[in-house]
Amino acid sequence: MAQRQGKSSFDITLDRPDAIYRVGDVVTGCVTINISSGSLMHKGLHLIATGRIAIRNMDSPDEDLVEVSPSYKTVDILSYEGVLITEGELKPGKNTIKFEIPTKALEGNELYETYRGVWVSVSYFVEARLHLLGSEPFVQKTSFIIEVPTKRTDLEPKPLSFEVKRDSLPASATIGDFSISGRLDSIVCPLNRPLTGHIIVHESEDPIQSIELQLVRDESVDGVPKSERSEIQNLQAAIGDVCRGVPIPLYMDFPRKFCAPTMKTNRFKVGFEVVIAVLLESGHMLTERIPIKTFRPSGLDI
Repeated sequence: MAQRQGKSSFDITLDRPDAIYRVGDVVTGCVTINISSGSLMHKGLHLIATGRIAIRNMDSPDEDLVEVSPSYKTVDILSYEGVLITEGELKPGKNTIKFEIPTKALEGNELYETYRGVWVSVSYFVEARLHLLGSEPFVQKTSFIIEVPTKRTDLEPKPLSFEVKRDSLPASATIGDFSISGRLDSIVCPLNRPLTGHIIVHESEDPIQSIELQLVRDESVDGVPKSERSEIQNLQAAIGDVCRGVPIPLYMDFPRKFCAPTMKTNRFKVGFEVVIAVLLESGHMLTERIPIKTFRPSGLDI
């Protein structure tokens, strides 16, 4: 949204509507300054681009990783500063200043895919500042997304058959006999394609209320022995006491920003798993956890 002062406005836009770039791309866009009447004296238009990892202290309260807080530490992995125009005068009307930003990591670092988690986040943004004479500067900021193709070669599809067991139930739980199995078409998952498979209820003495497919993140940070799991999304694959012996499709898209390639760095680790959850009408829930490996294909499609 454009910043306004009187009848003048100040805005920053990127050339790509989806704001998605890959490592090595050049982020291009423009700063637009609309001046309704008279000229505008200024002390220069500056551009700042930043890529930042934010890692929250696992003992801290639940706070937003995007906002600055003492409960987490940040590491800059991309930094760019440039002067788009030097001190001078802007004429009335629409003034458009184009810019280019290289997506290059700071020395000794590497760029990671845009990701928003609970304990870890990776974000990229660009800020434009027009310094004015005798008043507060015009400031506008916008974010962009970085995709990082996976360099590993062990990324062939890997189908997996599974069976839902009693292991997830408390020892005191009493339920009837059941037999539930299924198959995931691959646990090595490209992020631009959905996770697919099926589940079959062969037998269940207890009526079924619903079958759910959950996507869970598993995050850990350097220096903390434990990892933390948290749910990203929960999709309902079936509702009601489903027919026995009939394959029920499983289908889930990976949400952008909240899911990224599996990452193992010297600062943090981020992994993902899917959970097959069968809720019985008695209130008991049967679950099967399946770790998956996510990756970003090197091409635009596979």
